[in-house]
Amino acid sequence: MATVAVEQMRPRLLTIEEATQRLQQTEPLGVIPFSSAEKIAFRFSSGWETSLEATPPTEAVDAFVTVDGDEHQLTREGVEQVAGLVNISKKNLKTLPANITEQAMNYFYDNMGEQAYNMLTVKGLGSAFTNRSVVPFSTLQLFEQTIEGIHSKYAGAEILVDYKFQNTLSETNINLIVPANERFITGGAMGDIPAGERDVWSAGIHLTNSLSAKSPTAIESYLFRWWCTNGAIESLGSVGTWNRRSNGQTEGVYSWAKDSVKEVLDGMETRFSKIQRLTEIEMQGANTGEVLRQIFNEYKVPLAQRESVQNTLLDADAITMYTVMNAITQSANNVDAARAHSLMRIGGNIPNSVYDSDRARVWKEGNSSGPGSKNPYEIRMD
Repeated sequence: MATVAVEQMRPRLLTIEEATQRLQQTEPLGVIPFSSAEKIAFRFSSGWETSLEATPPTEAVDAFVTVDGDEHQLTREGVEQVAGLVNISKKNLKTLPANITEQAMNYFYDNMGEQAYNMLTVKGLGSAFTNRSVVPFSTLQLFEQTIEGIHSKYAGAEILVDYKFQNTLSETNINLIVPANERFITGGAMGDIPAGERDVWSAGIHLTNSLSAKSPTAIESYLFRWWCTNGAIESLGSVGTWNRRSNGQTEGVYSWAKDSVKEVLDGMETRFSKIQRLTEIEMQGANTGEVLRQIFNEYKVPLAQRESVQNTLLDADAITMYTVMNAITQSANNVDAARAHSLMRIGGNIPNSVYDSDRARVWKEGNSSGPGSKNPYEIRMD
């Protein structure tokens, strides 16, 4: 199992202990109920906005709120959320002087009518704001249940965590990797693999959670390529997502997470087979551009990442849907965590796409249907 790729790239990944320490930066949570009908006072230090953009989401800024006579300092994420409740944008926070922001916040909260919220605190800092009805799901407990689920499938297996790690109160994205659950892709013609080495992948689990319930809790498949440490997230729809409206806000989410892990891991062989088949779909000339445009437009990929993908493909010895997929996921290694997980999801959709490059080109050049007719061989995101 210990290939050169695994041993070379292992130091870049996190241990379970290291990942747990990062998660502990946003838990345990304190909950302070407050209502806009009560006296709420905001205070902003002069010049506070100048350092806002450079401050990580979970760290304190020079912004404060007094609730029930007690003043609490806010984190960047906390002040952005409480300002957003009265439609003061992040751009406004970064550009308006402190006294203007303070006046606006106090005015709107004095005149918004009765609204009930919870302020979630971490180590005493006001870190997120939610409706009273929201029950936070502990990311630490979900992480522990995910690990238990993996070990119920692979007893005692080593688990590592991808360094592309996002953890705020609004959204946490964690990619767990099982090095021993590996597959080798053949015929990929990837230029980043040293002579004599194999293109090794490992199966894993992607965990998403939001302590402030801004996004759903989800358990999905994660497929990790050791060379270049790029990975793909495959969405599983209703199978891997806990819907608060239909499933409720109960402790059942934790046992669900553990059970979902096994269901995801049971389907890994099929997912790797789909990736292997991508190596057989060759791209030619202008047709490569057509496929990329469809992908870029479908997922609204930013210009910088489009250029990164295109530059990676320029260096490829041969272009297949496999190299396209890897060019997209490799671009996730050099962007912020939120964008990285978006790009990895795009890559995860490629194996489930339906595309026949030759027939698509012939159809487009020689069809007699109307100009608005659907190409039956175009790329389709299932």
